[in-house]
Amino acid sequence: LASDEISTLYGKVEKIIFEASDTEYKVLRFFCEEQEKTINIVGYFASLHEGEYLEIQGKWVNHNRYGKQFKVEFYKKVSPQTLKGMADYIGSGLVPGIGKKMAKRIVDRFGLQALEIIEKEPNRLKEIPGIGKTRANQLAQEIQKRLGDHEINVFLHTYGIGGMTKQKILDRFGKDTKKVLEENPYALTDIQGIGFIKADQIARKMGLPEDSPYRGKAALHHILQQALEKGSTCLPLEILLQESHKLTKISPSLLEEWLQEEVDQEKIRFHESMFFLPYVYRMEMGAVQRILNLLDHPIPSKRRSFPLDPSLSEEQKQAVQMAQKEKIMILTGGPGVGKTYTVMGIAKMLQAQKFKIALCAPTGRAAKRIQESTSMEAKTIHRLLRYQPKHGFYHNRNNPLDIDALVVDESSMVDILLFYHLLEALPLHSRLLLVGDKDQLPPVGPGNPFSYLIQSGLVPTVHLTKIFRQQKGSLIIQNAHKIRLGEPPIWNNKPPGDFYFFEQSESSGILERIEQLLLEKIPHHFGIPTSKIQILTPMRRGLLGYENLNNHLQQILNPHGEAIAKIGPYHLRKGDRVMQIRNNYDKEIFNGDMGILEGRKGEEVIVNFGDSRVALKFDEVRDLVLAYAISIHKSQGSEYPCII
Repeated sequence: LASDEISTLYGKVEKIIFEASDTEYKVLRFFCEEQEKTINIVGYFASLHEGEYLEIQGKWVNHNRYGKQFKVEFYKKVSPQTLKGMADYIGSGLVPGIGKKMAKRIVDRFGLQALEIIEKEPNRLKEIPGIGKTRANQLAQEIQKRLGDHEINVFLHTYGIGGMTKQKILDRFGKDTKKVLEENPYALTDIQGIGFIKADQIARKMGLPEDSPYRGKAALHHILQQALEKGSTCLPLEILLQESHKLTKISPSLLEEWLQEEVDQEKIRFHESMFFLPYVYRMEMGAVQRILNLLDHPIPSKRRSFPLDPSLSEEQKQAVQMAQKEKIMILTGGPGVGKTYTVMGIAKMLQAQKFKIALCAPTGRAAKRIQESTSMEAKTIHRLLRYQPKHGFYHNRNNPLDIDALVVDESSMVDILLFYHLLEALPLHSRLLLVGDKDQLPPVGPGNPFSYLIQSGLVPTVHLTKIFRQQKGSLIIQNAHKIRLGEPPIWNNKPPGDFYFFEQSESSGILERIEQLLLEKIPHHFGIPTSKIQILTPMRRGLLGYENLNNHLQQILNPHGEAIAKIGPYHLRKGDRVMQIRNNYDKEIFNGDMGILEGRKGEEVIVNFGDSRVALKFDEVRDLVLAYAISIHKSQGSEYPCII
């Protein structure tokens, strides 16, 4: 049984049996001096080496699988207490260049004070036969570096920071890490993965006052960052102060004083009564200026006339004619109004005039769809601009795209940050056609440049309204437009319709109805297999949220698939329908791409994304989620044979 009694032990690390790659958790074989035997100890240890001596505090526990072991709650490195132990320790590889023979000579000269002299007076090593002045200086520098690294590691470990997070901090602050964080622990908020809440917990442990300016200013930045993650590029004074006060309990007057200091130093930007994070302000203002620059730049002369396609509607002809004479234009309209067909007409006109044209879209699915519809190559925006995670966008203002015209489909999905980079990569002589539905959901990221441009009236816009896609009698199309106009939809559940509504007041009843439709009704009545039916839900959590729906449907549709990995709330199995949730530029798979998990191949997992089979390493598998049910936001820009 586990003991609640705290014990203190002293001894030597003989072997590191296990070390977690993403945390500081380790299992060690430890020679305990008091008991004169080797035991297993477990816990979180920073920068530990075999051969080091520790004083540890903790409790004895019984592990179901590994038996009796000592769980360490606190430890500190200590000096060996025998001459042999001291020589073994110094010669264990602690300092490169000091082997066992040299370590014995050092201990013979300095005795049990050897380690203290090495740490505090390393230049005295020249007293040892075989170590000259130059060599002593080299060893002194290496020792001081090792001691500095250890001090930083222990400092971070004290506050629960380890693994990849620790490495990011060291990469950012280097040898100044301890000094920087002792002065201002909120500097940690510069590190991806550490937000205000974690930094605030560390600051509290360090004893920083609750009304510290560092804390208040960090809170202001945190609230602006939170707004950004919710889609807003800026906040007014009242909301910024209100939310920062709610978070910190610091008085609004103090917060406003510190906010002004941040604005004066341009660490927060102020424009037309709104406050921005500096990089967001730069991109929003930069996008506006780039649009103005493009509009001001002369249009290349028309190279030859182009006859209009007689099959185009009057609205569509107007769009093609506008594209002939305008530098930038917007084409918008609801579902089924022929936006893609109009784009084809515009593309043919530009190609006939020998313009070099490129097509792109914000997601892989949207790019694939426009490519299939137009028979022209289309890329994601990131791929078009040749984005590289470590280096950013290859194409930019200094290295623009080699094109004369750019068509951006599903433009309503493009946030301000990506829109800025796209405009920066566009040569000033190029034409720009933005295509999308202004009534679609706004981008997942911050800002809504497509809608803002339409509202501004700055860019010529054609609104398509005439319905073409599917039959005019399609209730899907009719109801989409009715809902957009605020009118009640038409319910008609009689076959052979394409829009059905089933009223259900209980969540459990809805779940049962989904199962019936998915497994029986739709495949039987419409001949659409279950694998082609997509479930959409507006929620993440709850009985009808996509997390629970996915786990529930997996048990029904793929109960016996080979277990592959546990990712978040999901256990992925061979045969599962999955979705990629982050762009992976190396493998050319993108956020929103869907596929079937085919199984393992050695250390990799194979996913069939339809037009490609991709081998993913385990750390890449973390970017997959089950996709029997997905959020409505994630479905944007996609088409399915049938949805529930």
